[in-house]
Amino acid sequence: MGVQATRQDETINQGAVYTLRASVTETGGGALDLTGYAASFVARPSYDSTTLTFEWLSTSSPSYFNLQADGSLDVDVPADITGGLTAGQYRYTINIWEISNENSTKERALEGIITVTPQVPGS
Repeated sequence: MGVQATRQDETINQGAVYTLRASVTETGGGALDLTGYAASFVARPSYDSTTLTFEWLSTSSPSYFNLQADGSLDVDVPADITGGLTAGQYRYTINIWEISNENSTKERALEGIITVTPQVPGS
């Protein structure tokens, strides 16, 4: 497998449902069948930071991921989770890997800057 990483900047509105839709393609083109894959969505204050802003895994419960055979990678995060995020600008990466292959390496599918916008109190 080889994945063509995509840069996609995102915005999360604190206290609102967050939705991300992306297509994962193999290096050289063509959708990657994501059946049997897992994913992680990790954000940090900077590229070299060891501090996690958040980490969401498709293998955790609840999972916010939907990985599809047509290469669609969908993330849906409920408002109660986004409401707990600290407003600011972060660097994020979404990695994917084959669940059944214990030697599978994580490959970057998406990366970019994610901005969490603050919610006005009482709204």
